[in-house]
Amino acid sequence: MEIIKLQDTYTIVVVATIDTPFYVQASWMRDRNIINCDEWAKVHGVLVVPDASRFDIGESITFYCNKERLQIRTTDYTKIARVQSIADGIVASLDIPDDSFRAVGINNEFIFTFHSEDDSVRFGDTFVPLEKWKSMFNMPRVLEFSVKEAAFINKGEPCKTLKISSVGAQENSNIPIINANSNYHHEVACRQEVKKVLSKATKFFNEFNDTFSNFVKGVQ
Repeated sequence: MEIIKLQDTYTIVVVATIDTPFYVQASWMRDRNIINCDEWAKVHGVLVVPDASRFDIGESITFYCNKERLQIRTTDYTKIARVQSIADGIVASLDIPDDSFRAVGINNEFIFTFHSEDDSVRFGDTFVPLEKWKSMFNMPRVLEFSVKEAAFINKGEPCKTLKISSVGAQENSNIPIINANSNYHHEVACRQEVKKVLSKATKFFNEFNDTFSNFVKGVQ
């Protein structure tokens, strides 16, 4: 079965205590060579308030920071290594204690649909065998499904979560649009552990891409 991919989003989230997030903005990053001159020229959508800051670079990179976390995301697969590099530069430059860092999330989000309603039913049936529910429901469908690792396997390895949910339907049809959202959650205790996770961000993005693509191909 082939899916029709509508959008990919790749996000790095760093959970930390940041008392003054308003200074973590585009000009601060430019001054520290975290973003380059070309990227600085494409900065727009700037918002700076006491408890948060955000901005966009071009049409595909978005940055946001508040007192509890910072995140940088892209909808362009070719920029995932750059997003990783920017996140690493921010973490290295943040003027906060090393023990302020608590977690890192490497997140993928796919929005996709199907060529036919039959394909969408087969996809849902992979997670929840619908035949078992026909005595209770008229035409049962899987609208939301999630699976999570019960615990961290080894220190330094992520705890993974995958959530799949219907977010609408194609125009004038019953063929659903699906959001598949994965989170590779890493517990960290210091800046150096954050940087170690970030050094593998592109690997984790690609690992989920490959695993999910192979999973979909295996749905018959």
